[in-house]
Amino acid sequence: MEGIADDVELALCRFILIFKQEEDSPIFSLGRVQFALPSPLFSLSCTSNILVLCVRGNPRPSPTATSGGSPPQLIRIDLDRPTEVENFELPLPPPTPSRTGPTTPLHQVHVDPTGKHVLVSTSTGENFYLYIGPLPSGLPSSSSARKAKPLNRLKGAIIDSVSWAPISSSSSSSTSFSTREILLGTASGQILETSLIDPALSESSAFSIPVPGRSGPERYVKQLYTLPERQSISGLRYEVWGKRVAVVATTQSRIVQLVGSLNGNSRKDEDGGMLEAALQPYSSNQARPSESHYRDIRRR
Repeated sequence: MEGIADDVELALCRFILIFKQEEDSPIFSLGRVQFALPSPLFSLSCTSNILVLCVRGNPRPSPTATSGGSPPQLIRIDLDRPTEVENFELPLPPPTPSRTGPTTPLHQVHVDPTGKHVLVSTSTGENFYLYIGPLPSGLPSSSSARKAKPLNRLKGAIIDSVSWAPISSSSSSSTSFSTREILLGTASGQILETSLIDPALSESSAFSIPVPGRSGPERYVKQLYTLPERQSISGLRYEVWGKRVAVVATTQSRIVQLVGSLNGNSRKDEDGGMLEAALQPYSSNQARPSESHYRDIRRR
């Protein structure tokens, strides 16, 4: 949900499914959460009962001013405890005044299904990662783990879609601080694989493998495939079953499917991705992905 730029008062309604115990018991209940936004709303996401808002920030008093205003920020609300609100400032400048209204470099905000990981993409190719899940015991909420980290190895990539790792009992554990293997779809038709973890949390995660000399969240970045037409990848998903993997990407006019086999060399380490070897036949032009075309409804 994006583009709500003028309404700074947010009214949220929650639908809760209730098992019908009696004849007159309601199937759904409707509740209202009132929250005043500090600046216009850019995007809203709700997953695993965690509400993540991104606000645009407020512009400086004048185009020549060097102070004042407020930068974009993320707001996290646990709907089980709606009075506990967390704010995370993004390392971006305040919106710039223009004739059509304040403009911001914010492009998209991606939140994983567990409500713990957030990836922010900008129109200038700067990307940021933030872990907003529960922190390990002993780590204060004011620690560096609560600050957005730049993804320098992804600089220049405008991320239009993210395929998060399939949820499992291990990945949803409160002791897992890594995104595991995720795929990124860019505005220039690239499919990238990476795995992210905040350096401040890496020592707390059994999944993480520290990489000497690297202080950023990216454990690795691998380019798996590039669409020949370089169309923006608006949707992306991957699934693994046994030793087989399927990747489905969508653009404005087609659905692209890539299928491969995992093998003993498809290990997760500090320098290689899990899916790189499986999709190598496509990146080397030894195989062609299957495609389905459809009409772009936005052109009507």
